[in-house]
Amino acid sequence: MKKVHGKHIQLRQLKEYDIKSVKHNTVMNVLLTASNALVSLIAIPYVTRILSVSGYGVVGFAQNAASWFSIFATFGISTYGIRECARARADRIALAQTLTELLALLGVFTAAALAVFAACILFIPQFAAHAVFFWIFFANTFIMSFGVDWFYQAIEQYSYITKRSVAFKVVSLAFILLFVRHADDAVQYALILAFVTCGNNLLNITKLHEYVDFRTVGRLNLKQHLKPLFSFGALNLSSSVYLTLDTVILGMFPDGDYQVGLYQLAVKLRGFLSAFVGGIANASVSRLSIYAAEKDHDDYDALLSKNLGFVTNLSFAIACYLLVFAKPLIVLVSSAKYDGSILPLQLSGFAMAIASLSVVFGFQILTPWGREKELAIANSLGVPVSLGLNIFLDGRFGADGAAFAYLMTESTVFIAQFIFVRKELRRIVHFSEIGKILLCLVGATALSFLSLRFIGSVSTVKELIVSIVVFFVPWYALAFVTKEDSAQMINQIFAKMLKKGAR
Repeated sequence: MKKVHGKHIQLRQLKEYDIKSVKHNTVMNVLLTASNALVSLIAIPYVTRILSVSGYGVVGFAQNAASWFSIFATFGISTYGIRECARARADRIALAQTLTELLALLGVFTAAALAVFAACILFIPQFAAHAVFFWIFFANTFIMSFGVDWFYQAIEQYSYITKRSVAFKVVSLAFILLFVRHADDAVQYALILAFVTCGNNLLNITKLHEYVDFRTVGRLNLKQHLKPLFSFGALNLSSSVYLTLDTVILGMFPDGDYQVGLYQLAVKLRGFLSAFVGGIANASVSRLSIYAAEKDHDDYDALLSKNLGFVTNLSFAIACYLLVFAKPLIVLVSSAKYDGSILPLQLSGFAMAIASLSVVFGFQILTPWGREKELAIANSLGVPVSLGLNIFLDGRFGADGAAFAYLMTESTVFIAQFIFVRKELRRIVHFSEIGKILLCLVGATALSFLSLRFIGSVSTVKELIVSIVVFFVPWYALAFVTKEDSAQMINQIFAKMLKKGAR
């Protein structure tokens, strides 16, 4: 028996966290990314070839609009919750209290956001014209708000996250192949996309009782969370403006569905490729938060330095690859009807690389040290840039204008965050490492441009593989020879996977 909040409670046995090393978490995220990549490699070409460009576009239009309302529904809890639950996880009672308070706030925020979302579907003509798609993602937003993926990240259950996500991805792929068979099957495609998110989040909710005993929860103190949540909410809201609202604005213009279809292909491919980078970076957020809370500067600096070098080299390598091979890649993946996605993909590649650095600055430096206000300020500077450029360019240049606006917005946010973290960067960044990264990128890009004379047009999977080998083998070889951190981290990941496979 244990006395909690004036009551004697028989605490039940809860599942152990089974905290793994950062390397294990990284391997799990790499496996998750690789499996998602494999599914996307099948799903994206299949869907874009089956559906019309406009049908593919209207699904993206509704999904991105719903994502924007989801930001209001969670209002920063998805980021703030990782930090707070990670800090409280050593005390099961404190963890239950923190989680319950955040869930209560989620209920209030979600109710308000969904009320506005429903009104928009009913009264905005562009929403009402595609109401069935918006109602699908309305329901998806409700379930997604309570998905508490941030809780499982905070207690570092990356094995569970990986297994769960892979299972639902595989099922969704099977559904796509079975039920998306004709050009007008966009509704079925939207339902399947919603199913993946809903399934993941419903499973998360049902497993909470295994880690948390809600009977220990006392009087809720919601007020203590409001001030930091305001900063995180402003951060997520400002990020949403240029991550999802650009698609919504593009969809409002004449020929919007078609232009959104072109832009969404570039966005999907960008997201597919950036997931490899994000998988590495996200695995360390919880551990860095703990190092910061414990004032362990040595371990913090060592882990942050490795992450920053890897993210910089890999993300810009992907951007340089897209600069060379975007045209044949688009045609191979989705046929010539999407050739209007070529320039958006090239621009989005460099925007993705810049955004990856912003993620490190924001969520691995500012957030662990409680400097979310600075993070919110930096992201808010991107809002007027995004809104202004999208309104001015999207009607004239369509998907090209939206992609350029996204690149300029990410550059603005990056510069602001760089100013805020410049002192930390002086401590962990070495010019010799920057030189190694530049050598890898310039060498691989130059060799790729030269190889175009021999490769020709990439029109088959075999030729696509050749293009990947042509770019990334020299890139990795240069990183290996110069002992750049990226090569060493990749070696460690593969060694871990081989060791596990040999057991």
